[in-house]
Amino acid sequence: MVKDIVGEAEFYRIKGDKCYLEPLDYFERVANREFRGVEKKWIFHFFKAGLRDNRPKGLFSDTLVLTCKDMKAIFDPIIADIKDKVNEQVQAVMAKRLSENHPQEGRPKAILLVGGFGSSEYLRSELVQQFPGIQVMQPDDAWSAIVKGAVLSQLPQKVTVVSRQATRHYGVSAGSIHDAEKDEGHPKYMDAYGNWRSLRMTWYIRRGDTLGHSQKIRFHFYRTLQDLSDESLQFHVSLKQCELIEAPDHPDSTVEVNC
Repeated sequence: MVKDIVGEAEFYRIKGDKCYLEPLDYFERVANREFRGVEKKWIFHFFKAGLRDNRPKGLFSDTLVLTCKDMKAIFDPIIADIKDKVNEQVQAVMAKRLSENHPQEGRPKAILLVGGFGSSEYLRSELVQQFPGIQVMQPDDAWSAIVKGAVLSQLPQKVTVVSRQATRHYGVSAGSIHDAEKDEGHPKYMDAYGNWRSLRMTWYIRRGDTLGHSQKIRFHFYRTLQDLSDESLQFHVSLKQCELIEAPDHPDSTVEVNC
């Protein structure tokens, strides 16, 4: 839909940039879960994208406003396909139970929704209407539970975790020499040596990085001191975190203190 609104050339220009990834992340985390098919406007900000206004389609000042009708145009084709696939699975379960003289022949008791789109409240409500006699469930971490159950059933009882995947970005903020292009629109300050600096993020661990369970991670971080007093040798550094798909280059409201 975004490509149809902004045009193919503009879409591919912004596709990999933060200005596109942030509204995409908002759609996946918030709109996907909270859209219920009722009248409400959904607002997506493409910060500093420089897009040409298309007011008839809801785009102006790098802000896209989608109506309930627009959202349904996104969701309905996907949900129609899911309904067909779920119906096939329900019929297959009923046929299998009948052929095996299962003591609980008939429809299954529950439909389990998993994955990112499985968290959609709109999808759940549509399936409830389609299958009134079957409970539609959206358990937390459903995919994780299913995968763990499938794997553990084929493994010895003792399982060793050898690695994990980072679910956030982790790093620190520090003053870097001000760059008029990179730091445009961000505050700058003068350090003790007369240099203009701006705060930038250094991300040591990126979301999605694989981390060994016993792996030690070391990074270089240094300070420039004006004197060597006892007070100047006491440092307090905050580890920052961010849950966006693409972490920002500068500290902003999406960056939080971890510890």
